[in-house]
Amino acid sequence: MVPGRRYNVQYLIRTLHRSWWMLLGPLAITATLAIVIARALPDVYFAQGTVRIVPPRVPDSYVKGTVTLGIPERVAAARAQVLAPERLQALVNELDIYPTMRQRVPAEVVVSWLRSSIRINLVSADVFTVGYYGYSRTRVEKVAERLTARMIEETEKQRATLSSNQGQFLETELESARKRLEEHEKKVSDYRNRYRGQLPTQVEANLRMLQGASGELQTTEEALHRDRTNRDELARQLESAAVTEVPPPPVDAEIADPPPGDPTAALPAGTPAQQLRTARAMRAQMLRRFTPEHPDIQALDRRITQLELEAAVAPPDPGTPGADGPSRAAQLRTALRTLDAQIAAREAAAKRLREAVATYRGRVDAVPDREAEWMRLTRDYNTVQGVYQSLLAKREESRIAANVDRQSVGEQVRVVDPPRRPSAPVSPNRRGIVLMGIAVGAGLGLALLLVRELRDRTLRAEEEVLAALNLPVVGLVPRIVTTLDRRQLRRRRLLWSFAALAFCVSLAALRWNG
Repeated sequence: MVPGRRYNVQYLIRTLHRSWWMLLGPLAITATLAIVIARALPDVYFAQGTVRIVPPRVPDSYVKGTVTLGIPERVAAARAQVLAPERLQALVNELDIYPTMRQRVPAEVVVSWLRSSIRINLVSADVFTVGYYGYSRTRVEKVAERLTARMIEETEKQRATLSSNQGQFLETELESARKRLEEHEKKVSDYRNRYRGQLPTQVEANLRMLQGASGELQTTEEALHRDRTNRDELARQLESAAVTEVPPPPVDAEIADPPPGDPTAALPAGTPAQQLRTARAMRAQMLRRFTPEHPDIQALDRRITQLELEAAVAPPDPGTPGADGPSRAAQLRTALRTLDAQIAAREAAAKRLREAVATYRGRVDAVPDREAEWMRLTRDYNTVQGVYQSLLAKREESRIAANVDRQSVGEQVRVVDPPRRPSAPVSPNRRGIVLMGIAVGAGLGLALLLVRELRDRTLRAEEEVLAALNLPVVGLVPRIVTTLDRRQLRRRRLLWSFAALAFCVSLAALRWNG
C-alpha cells in the first residue's frame, strides 16, 4: 500500500480499466463451471401421498379403545418397519429401482441411497405423508404408491398387533390373578376353619352367646342354691322323723295322655301326695315316647320335685295306709333322692354353662390377637380380588373393542391424496446454481483485485509522488510498450475471448434446456 493514495471512484475506475481481466477471469471460469454442473445434473422428481387416520365412529364413552399408544409412536414404528433393509431390498428388486447403480455398487449402498430418498413425515396429529425422490417420473409414482400402501398396512398391523398383545397380556394376567385369588381364598377358608368362633366378624355373636350363657348360669346357680337349702331342710326332717316304708303307688295306672303343651297343667286337684302319685304315673307313661332330656319331661320332673317337698312337709292324708311316722320318713327319703338327682343335674348343667362361658370369653379375648391376622389376610384377599375384577372388566372391554374393529366401525387408515405422476422436476435449480457460480466468480475476482492493489507499491499519479516523497514532480515518462507486451496482450485478449464465448454458449445451452 502506497502512503497517501486516495481510494476514490476515479481510482477504482482506473483500476478496473487497467486490470479488468483479473475480475472477468474468475467470473467466467466459475460461471462456466456452474453452467456445466447445472447442465450435467439429472432431473429429480418427487411424488407424495397423504394418509389420514380416521378415529373410531363409536365414542370412547361407549367403547373404550384398547390401544393406548399414540398415533406418532405408531407411525414411527410403522416407518421403522417400512424402512427396514430387507423390506427396501425387496422393493428395489420388485420395481427395478436404480438399475445402473446396482451393477456398480454393493446392495447395502443401494438400500442406503433409497432410504435417504424416502420422506415419511407426520403433518398433524392424525395425518402423515409418504414421498419419494427419483430420476424417473413413472418409477417415482410407483414407488410412492407402494410405500404409501405399505405404511397403511403397517399402521393397521401395528394397531392389530397392539390390540392382540394387550388381549394376550390381559389373559395371562387374568389367569395369574385367578390363581392368586384361589390361593388367598384357600388361606381365608383355612383360617376360618382353624379359628372358628374367634374371628372379628363373630365377636357380636360371641358376646350375645356369652351374655345368654352367663344369665343361664346365674339362674342355674340360684336354683342350685335353693335345691341345696331344701336338701339340708329335708335332711334335718329325716333325722327327726320315724321312718316307715310306704309302698309306692302303682306305676302302671292308666293315666290319660297329657294334652300338648305344659304337662303339669293336666294334674288333677288334690293334696300334694295325690298330685305326686299322678305326676309320677304321667312321667312313666311319657318316658315310653320321649327321652329324659325332653322339655316336657324336665318340666314334669321339676313339678314332681316340688310336690315331693310339699308332700314331705304336709301332714299325711287321713285314711291313707301307713299315714304315720314311717310313711313320712319314706317320703322324705324319696324326696331327698329326687332332690339329690336334681342337684346333680343342675351341677352338671352349671359345669357345662361355666365351660361355655369360659369358651365364649376365650373367643372374645382372642379377638384382638386374631384381628391383626384377619385384617392382613382379608386386605391381601381384597386387593387380589380387586385386581382380578379390574382385569376381568378390561378383558371384556378389549373383546368389545376388537369386535368394533372387526365390524369396520373402529379406527381406519385412509388415503386422502394418492401419489401422482410429477409434471416437473423439483431439482436441480439450474438458474440458482448458475447465479451462485457468477456470484462466487465475482467475489473471487474482487478479492484477487483487492489483494493485488494492497500489495502494489507503484506510484501512478503526481499526487501520490508528492504524498509519498514530498518532492516536486519535474516531468512524466510515458509508458513504453514493447513487442513482448503486445504479444502478451494479444494472447490474453484471445484467451478471454474464448472464455467469454464458452460462457455464452453454456449460458445459451442452460437457457434452452430450461
